[in-house]
Amino acid sequence: MNKILVIDDDEYVRDSVSLFLENAGYSVVEGATSEEGFENLQGTQASAVITDIGSLSHDGQTPFQKIRKRSPKFPIIALSGTMSHFQNGGNPIPNSLQPTFTLQKPFTVDELLEVIQRALLH
Repeated sequence: MNKILVIDDDEYVRDSVSLFLENAGYSVVEGATSEEGFENLQGTQASAVITDIGSLSHDGQTPFQKIRKRSPKFPIIALSGTMSHFQNGGNPIPNSLQPTFTLQKPFTVDELLEVIQRALLH
């Protein structure tokens, strides 16, 4: 069973994403911050990470830097309600995150599950 780490500072979004994933047969570990999420893994490894960009503090980017150094192709899915910044030439995603996929809020359950499946095959 694939274990997915879900990081979002919005409890409603975190709980909803986790419920959708669990109903689809995934094991889920949650955290409001990247530090909390990785701590909650308790020494086990996740198959993928779904993280809200707004939940990343400057120090919260460090776990992702370590992941990318150790496993450059590890699936990271970035969630954002501000993806429109890309259209204006901005980049709301920190360089250290280097997501495999991005998903703009609001999204449907089907969109979430499709991105997870694609990320796990990546």
